[in-house]
Amino acid sequence: MQVSSYGWNETFGWLVICLFLTTIFLIFGIILKKTNGLFLARLPQQFLIDRYDLKFEKERQAGKKMQQMAHRYILPLTLLSWLIFIFSLMLSKK
Repeated sequence: MQVSSYGWNETFGWLVICLFLTTIFLIFGIILKKTNGLFLARLPQQFLIDRYDLKFEKERQAGKKMQQMAHRYILPLTLLSWLIFIFSLMLSKK
């Protein structure tokens, strides 16, 4: 295990990457929940029009499945990553 000049080791670097990715996916899941599963780029006025349009039902179903996956699998990983990150910071302050 190599330690850099900042005192970070290889494991701590992977933990930071995991924290970043899981937090991004969790934020994406929250956005999908707020937008009722619609995730393709559109203006806010167009989003309000398309919100309950049946043309976008497949996009809505795919978005809801991704949102459920984010909350079911990514949320525990995010919480676990944050706990490990906080504990590793506390233990490194010797």
